[in-house]
Amino acid sequence: MNQPITALLLGLALLSGCGDGGIPGNVSEETDPSRPIRVAPGQEFRLVLNSNESTGFRWMLADSAGLRTVQLLERRYERRRGNNNGGAGGRERWSFRATRAGEDSIVLVYRRPWEPRPPVETRRFHVVVR
Repeated sequence: MNQPITALLLGLALLSGCGDGGIPGNVSEETDPSRPIRVAPGQEFRLVLNSNESTGFRWMLADSAGLRTVQLLERRYERRRGNNNGGAGGRERWSFRATRAGEDSIVLVYRRPWEPRPPVETRRFHVVVR
C-alpha cells in the first residue's frame, strides 16, 4: 500500500477512538452531583441524567448566562437500548467544555417547559477548573 493512503487510514483509525475532545479518554461522564467535577481548561465532560421525554419532562439549564468557566456544547436525549416501547425512559447527556480556570455551578431542573409549576427535581453540579 502506498504511504499517503496508509497515513490516511492510520489517521482515521486514531480519530475513530477519540472522544468529542479529540483526545482519547479525555471526556468524563458525571452522574453524582455530590462530587465536584475537576477538569482542566479545554477539557470536556458530560453530565448524564435519567430522563423520560415521552412524559413531557426534560432537564433544563437553570441559568446558562451565569456560567463563567464552562461552555455548553450539546444536549442529547437517548432512549434506553433495546427498549422500543412507547413511554420508556432514557438519559440526557449534557456536554460541556471548561473554558478558563475558576469554579462554577451547573444547575439543571427537571420539568415540563410549558407548565408554570416548580421543577420536580433539581441537580446542582459543582465544577472546579484548574
